[in-house]
Amino acid sequence: MTSLPNVPTRRGRPTKPYRTSWGEINLNDLGDNYYNKSASKQNTRGHVRSAIKRLAHITQAQTLAELTTPLLIKFRDEIINQIEPTGATALFGKVKSALAFARKEGWDGGHTA
Repeated sequence: MTSLPNVPTRRGRPTKPYRTSWGEINLNDLGDNYYNKSASKQNTRGHVRSAIKRLAHITQAQTLAELTTPLLIKFRDEIINQIEPTGATALFGKVKSALAFARKEGWDGGHTA
């Protein structure tokens, strides 16, 4: 179990300490954790989980550590080719939301809620 130091947020308060390294986080668990723990509306939580599953499917990555730059470029290009630019931007925002949520709430890799 790796612990990262508390990192100040914009408001100057420290975040919760991480309980695992980012690379060990499973993408499907990340989406499920957001769906189960986020205060967002159920519809929004479902869209975020779907975006994470799409990222995992297109890149064939299981964990964050497996998401290399070439895989992320592949994901970006495939999404841009599949949907309208505004939809692609929204989907990328959903992926960022799940990552920001995990960072804000801390992460326990063994906990999927």
